[in-house]
Amino acid sequence: MKLICKLQGHAFPRDSQWGKPYLRINSTAIDGMGHIHAYLEGQCERCGEFYHVANIHLPKPARS
Repeated sequence: MKLICKLQGHAFPRDSQWGKPYLRINSTAIDGMGHIHAYLEGQCERCGEFYHVANIHLPKPARS
């Protein structure tokens, strides 16, 4: 991790063409009500380290 990231935080990842970040799912968990939680990571533009960006709820799988 670079010193600037320690002082100011990581630089939010950006895609060069669209200006939107690409994130990856680090892990998922299913709670007691069946909701799927995903924890998203982004790669810092400055130091290249992956760091926690957001949490999301994933849609429940369709029942067959």
